[in-house]
Amino acid sequence: DRNNNYGLGVSSHSLGIIYQTLQRYDLAIKSFDEAVERLTKEEDISLLLSTYNVLCETLDADQKYTQMLAVAEKWKTTIDDYKRGAEERGLTPMLNGRYMYCYLALTVAHFQTGNTAQAEQYMDIAKELAKRRGMVSQFKLLHIQTRLYEHLGDYDKAIACADTNYQRVIDFGDSVSALTVLENKARILRKAGKGMDAALTYEYVMAAKDSLRNLDMAAQLDELRTMYEVDQLILEKKISKSQLTILFIISLSLVLLLVGYIFYTTRLNRKNKVLYEKIRRVQQAENQVEKTLEHAPEGSLSKEQALFRELNKLFAEKKSFTNHKLGRKELSEMLGTNATYLGIAIKKCAKGMTITEYINRIRLVHAGNLLIDTPQLPVDAVGEESGFNSRSTYFRLFRDYYGMSPSEFRNISKQKSKKVIS
Repeated sequence: DRNNNYGLGVSSHSLGIIYQTLQRYDLAIKSFDEAVERLTKEEDISLLLSTYNVLCETLDADQKYTQMLAVAEKWKTTIDDYKRGAEERGLTPMLNGRYMYCYLALTVAHFQTGNTAQAEQYMDIAKELAKRRGMVSQFKLLHIQTRLYEHLGDYDKAIACADTNYQRVIDFGDSVSALTVLENKARILRKAGKGMDAALTYEYVMAAKDSLRNLDMAAQLDELRTMYEVDQLILEKKISKSQLTILFIISLSLVLLLVGYIFYTTRLNRKNKVLYEKIRRVQQAENQVEKTLEHAPEGSLSKEQALFRELNKLFAEKKSFTNHKLGRKELSEMLGTNATYLGIAIKKCAKGMTITEYINRIRLVHAGNLLIDTPQLPVDAVGEESGFNSRSTYFRLFRDYYGMSPSEFRNISKQKSKKVIS
């Protein structure tokens, strides 16, 4: 049935938007894939093209660039086929905006998979298509341009693009997007070796973020506004009564999901506070054990305990774990031993952990301390400073260890600090 198929496509698209907002990217991708499968069978491709767009954005956020490239190429083929069919009927469809977003997705997918030459060609095409287009298109274009120049190591051009983008969104009155642009600029300044400028920019961003109340909810409402605009376009097509019923049910479901999400986040925050206290107590106990080992007489320690003590001393004094290239071989050489013996020492003294697991545990503890002690340092930068060179690995291991995301951990630590001060 056409109406059921279309309605299920709209439902999957809307559910994907909600999962994307919650940063549940795996579920969002699954929902968008289902929407694409449904909407591909429909004659009207408007929502299908929008689904391709948000699917590529989600794959970008989840760093699945090979999959993003495949989706972006299907997206372009869909637009090409639609254009060809329209021209055969004597029509001239206005597709510059559709093509521009598609070419920007192709740009990101190509430079992230190592094909920078093709990425630059697609960026040039997107720049031509963006001429005389609105503020949102210009923001997206400059954002991707900034990322491309950053990837190429041309930090001066990346910073110039970020400055242009910042001025435009400020003129437009979008303070949330302006902070995103500034945060990206601060990261690029740090990469360019301009530490003082980066620190000042980060400080401004953090202060501005604190002044914006409930930023997460604002982003969530922005996503819901996008869904509303999509529904509005569908309504303008004079859809049938059955479709209106489906859309009403979907809208009601979205409201219920939003209410459920607010209830869920309240309970999750309460749970996270308990987890936070528990983990800090465990860490304090582990620190006490390490201090006892550190001050124990040399003759009272086994060979494994003595080596384990030297390892912790190295980590405390040299912070060698912050080097993301540190592995079994390098660490063993620093301690003047071999990887097998070091592995045995760690397994005996660190509750059965491997060398890699223990290095990552130290990194996670360091990251937790940085989140508490340096509130001006962005969450992603905390991961880099702690020795993680992959954002996805950092977030996954952090959640496994702490039971919450780095952002949630920082928010709870701030709440605890405020209680202590008051």
